[in-house]
Amino acid sequence: MSQVIELLKSTNYQISKELLFNYKKLNITDSEFIIIIYLINQNSDIYNPKQIAKDLGLKMNDIL
Repeated sequence: MSQVIELLKSTNYQISKELLFNYKKLNITDSEFIIIIYLINQNSDIYNPKQIAKDLGLKMNDIL
């Protein structure tokens, strides 16, 4: 989790107000929410699940 905190400190992320206020109603877990925020804020259309897992400190299965 400390890696996530460091990542968030180093980068400004934009989160849609609608997503922020309604993600629980959409049955999205906290981990899924963080992954969605990460993906929305990437500057690439190519995603590397291994890198995402490393950056967010999550298991590869959680990313997949």
